[in-house]
Amino acid sequence: MPRVRVALEDDNGNPLPETERIYVLDSSCDTLSQIEASIETFRKS
Repeated sequence: MPRVRVALEDDNGNPLPETERIYVLDSSCDTLSQIEASIETFRKS
């Protein structure tokens, strides 16, 4: 199943604590366009 991992970083590229989020996408996401459309649902939440 495809996943998107988002982590915030400081100006030096170091990850900020407790900012990582993992979003599990629908298994029908086979193309970049489908992944982008699926991510849009997370942006609204």
